[in-house]
Amino acid sequence: MNLIAYFLFFVKEIIVYAVQWLQKFTDYAVQWLHKFTDYDVQWLQKFTDYAVQWFIDYAVQWLQKFTEYAVWLRRSDAIRKRDGIELAIILIH
Repeated sequence: MNLIAYFLFFVKEIIVYAVQWLQKFTDYAVQWLHKFTDYDVQWLQKFTDYAVQWFIDYAVQWLQKFTEYAVWLRRSDAIRKRDGIELAIILIH
């Protein structure tokens, strides 16, 4: 009888230890998942910020080039026409 009680106590201790280990493992897994998710969200936010910034920079550069080209076309058109008033207005601006 003593041997059976000792065996059941031993089995109970193994089960308790396994449950405690599983709880710790689950806690670590949840913490890791939170860190990974936070890192993933932070990375996605940084990537989105960089992408938006790149797009804005590219759009501004394109707009500057387009404006310069439009001004150049307008000036060259005015020079070709030799319209003194229009040429004077363009040169003033």
